[in-house]
Amino acid sequence: FDPSEVEPVRWAESVRVPTLVMHGGLDARIRVDEARAVVDAVEGDVQFHVFADARHAPILPQARAEWIEVMKAFLATREPVGD
Repeated sequence: FDPSEVEPVRWAESVRVPTLVMHGGLDARIRVDEARAVVDAVEGDVQFHVFADARHAPILPQARAEWIEVMKAFLATREPVGD
């Protein structure tokens, strides 16, 4: 795996489904502004949430109650997909 070959902003430009991007505010690997660039590249329905006290993934064990509330709010405003 070569991280220099990963282009998340370019990939995000092709996303056409409702998207929730969650990011740790204390992430030492990916800065918040880098995550924001990915979010800004998604066309359409996208939400961005920064967990102020969370580091790099996984966020759930670091901010469980907040994660659950963010996920519930996102899902509550979306229509189910599929059969």
